Amino acid sequence: MNKRRSNPPSKQVLARAPLAERVAGLSRALLVVPEPERETLALGLFEIAAAGKAPPRNRPAGPIELLAELPRKSRTRHAESAMRGIVAAWDRVPDTVRPLIGGLPRERWIHAARQESTSDDPSARANAARFARDTADPGMGRVLCGLLRDTDSAVRLQADAALLRLVLTLLAHVPAEQLGEDLASIASRPRVPLPAEHGVIELERVELCRAVADAAWSFPDHRCRAPLIGSLLLLDRMPGGVLERQAAERIRRLLKETNHPSHTSIRAVLRGTPSPLLRERALRWLVLDGVASVCIDRLSAADAPVEHEIVLSRAHLCLRRARGARLRKIRPATRDGSGPIPHADLLGTLSPRARLGCVRAARLLGLDEQARRVALEPSLADEDPAVRLAGAHAAHPIDLTDYCFDPHAAVARSAATRWSTIGVTPPRVGSVLADKRSTQARQLVRSPHPGVRAIAASELARVDVLAGSPGSRVAARRMHERDAVGFVRLIRDRFHADDRTTAALELIRALDLAARFEIDLIDLARTHPDDRVRATSVALLGASDTEAARSVVRASLNAPDPRVRSNALESIPPVPEALLEYKNDDSHRVRATAVRRVLSLEGVPVNDGINAGEALAGLLTDDRDAHRLAGAWAAERVLRPSQRDTLGPAYRPVVRSVLGIAERDRNARVRARAARCARLLDLQDPASRGVA
Repeated sequence: MNKRRSNPPSKQVLARAPLAERVAGLSRALLVVPEPERETLALGLFEIAAAGKAPPRNRPAGPIELLAELPRKSRTRHAESAMRGIVAAWDRVPDTVRPLIGGLPRERWIHAARQESTSDDPSARANAARFARDTADPGMGRVLCGLLRDTDSAVRLQADAALLRLVLTLLAHVPAEQLGEDLASIASRPRVPLPAEHGVIELERVELCRAVADAAWSFPDHRCRAPLIGSLLLLDRMPGGVLERQAAERIRRLLKETNHPSHTSIRAVLRGTPSPLLRERALRWLVLDGVASVCIDRLSAADAPVEHEIVLSRAHLCLRRARGARLRKIRPATRDGSGPIPHADLLGTLSPRARLGCVRAARLLGLDEQARRVALEPSLADEDPAVRLAGAHAAHPIDLTDYCFDPHAAVARSAATRWSTIGVTPPRVGSVLADKRSTQARQLVRSPHPGVRAIAASELARVDVLAGSPGSRVAARRMHERDAVGFVRLIRDRFHADDRTTAALELIRALDLAARFEIDLIDLARTHPDDRVRATSVALLGASDTEAARSVVRASLNAPDPRVRSNALESIPPVPEALLEYKNDDSHRVRATAVRRVLSLEGVPVNDGINAGEALAGLLTDDRDAHRLAGAWAAERVLRPSQRDTLGPAYRPVVRSVLGIAERDRNARVRARAARCARLLDLQDPASRGVA
């Protein structure tokens, strides 16, 4: 029969028994007595254990002192036996008494636990493991690693749980949600700490890391999972001293040793342990050939938001080429949302750093085009500009225009730069793609950001020959030289678009191609409902020398719109009598055009010049602002000292009127126009001031 489980002696017998028998009796009684009586027995053992504490010695002991210390040594031995009894019955020690272990030296407790770990009684060995688990002291690491090879399965189970508890003490800085529910419940279990200095604990932690690494390598001897889990959790925590780096390198070599018996087991632990922290480790270890496939499997699915958070917040690690290449082997997200990319409703709960990592990961994962667009779509409406900027860099070309309208200047400018064809061959002018980009560019030129407006304007010049810019005119000229038929077809198509007809006419004027489009211009001048289009068409027909063009121009002299009549006057043959017929027209513009053309002719008859001068003087003295403005415009172009003889008596009144309205006219535009005319007149004839 087991001596530890035999019937305990009575309290009276224990009180009269020698100290050795008393310790043994208290230890046996603590194992079998009912719970209400255990506290008294445990306190008795603690009392004996505390009595054996040796006082400090400052000098060597002599022979007599050594003989005198025999009783103290005996008490020390009995104290050690009492401490072993407490450890052996640790599961029976009440929770109210357990904190008393802090009053005794830590080394003595570790020694007692080590002694009990070699006991013949399996329950004592199991209690030694429980003692290590509840104290969570790293100095118990070697003791627990020895118990992992115990012949009793219950002892191995207790040692496995205790070793995992010790490992988790080294990860106190890790949030509980990153450890996972199971590991967090183990880490949060209350502990009964042993007294120790901080420096001693740090050294013991290094020794614990080495013990865990050794136990992981010897997994076939004990088949316990705690060393493997602990190795994976501690691998990236050990960047400190030489011994820690050696332990970390030993674990890392195990991940690479594909032929070692422990390698298969550690791969299974990495794949199946429900801890978000190991999913983050899988991202780090993608570069290790031995576990790369397991890491890909682990990263392909996520069971909780924290798993997305911890991995996506470290997505910058994927910038390493080897890691990014293997990350492309990960498949798209599954229907239940457990894939590598979180759904939009879950993405909003993550931190900005994780949302930014989601954009980076979507660029590197092996997703098809549609899946990548779906993954990047939430970044368009993200509240963080950095996330939207990353989304603009990764977005599909179809979605870039949405980012171009972002309220943040950097995001909009980056998206516009990617959308633009700067540095590449633009789409063919006149194609469907060019028309679409032209429409988008005309929208972007109204952007509130100057950089976007500049990019849109340059893009519009490359894809739209009717943009009205120097670049668009160069593109139009090149297209005309390369494909004249296609260019003519393009311009004629624009004639039927009401919003582009005027731009097409301006391009014809700039390229001097009116003769090529004479038939189209005649049709526009006769039938187009827009007066501005008809006026421009008449002006372009003025350069044609055909009878059809001249007939249209003559017919336009009687058009109801003054702009058409004015342009027709510019285009008819320079006959003073015919021009002066319109010096009394109701429109100030027509009257000014008629006067200007007459006075611009060489060899104008005196009578015609005087009549034109009087008409100009009448414009300058008219009560209507528009007429005075038209007169100042005409005077600025024809009033020269060489015209003194042509104007005759009207020269002085015209000059006097110009100088007068330049100083005191009530309309600012009229004063400005007259002032320019006066400055030109002073430069050419300084004596003109004396005319007034």
